[in-house]
Amino acid sequence: MEVKKISQKQLYEIWARTYDSERNLTMFLEEQITKELFSFKNKEILDLGCGTGRYSIPLARKNSLTAVDFSSAMLNKAIEKAGNENLKIEFINSDVIKFKPRKKYDIILSMLVHDHVKNLKKPLKVIEKASKIGTEVFISNVHPRFTYISKVKGNKAQLIQGYITDEYHHPLSEYLQIMRKSGFELIDCKEIILEEICAKNMHFENIDQLKNEFLGILYRFRKMR
Repeated sequence: MEVKKISQKQLYEIWARTYDSERNLTMFLEEQITKELFSFKNKEILDLGCGTGRYSIPLARKNSLTAVDFSSAMLNKAIEKAGNENLKIEFINSDVIKFKPRKKYDIILSMLVHDHVKNLKKPLKVIEKASKIGTEVFISNVHPRFTYISKVKGNKAQLIQGYITDEYHHPLSEYLQIMRKSGFELIDCKEIILEEICAKNMHFENIDQLKNEFLGILYRFRKMR
């Protein structure tokens, strides 16, 4: 099958058609961790790269949400879901590196977004501008061992069948260097791993090959100064 090179924005416009119906193992495991972490109430939350609203929709039930995404197709899915629940969410169609926050937030999420950004300083600068003392920032990525492979291949990866797009490697050391200059400290770092005991009770394609593999990573930062 021929593989076509497309932009990240084009990829997500296509992916929006099936995004909610696909079973993505990394996202599934990530959400098992965040179920406990994201028990926020009455918070001002910014979701940078909200996609179809997998975090914005449930969090908006008890919090005030601003949700940003560069894909109009993904955003339209999120808007439809919010409408079905009569949720009030401020949706903004913007690239996360160009978003201009008009206020400070208690919580900022940017989940599975930064692998698509070449210059990590740009989205982290947006996060800095949207933060105040005490703001907590949650960032997830595909595990760096995978993005390193993409780096070796010229920063290219196949995220959906038939298409390749840009993917960039940003190790924890790069985050620490940038975030600490902006007054943030790393509070927690969780590697997303498929434990063998969990794999026996899950139904995903080729899951046996992924037992005890590191699939993603989740960082938690807090603005201290």
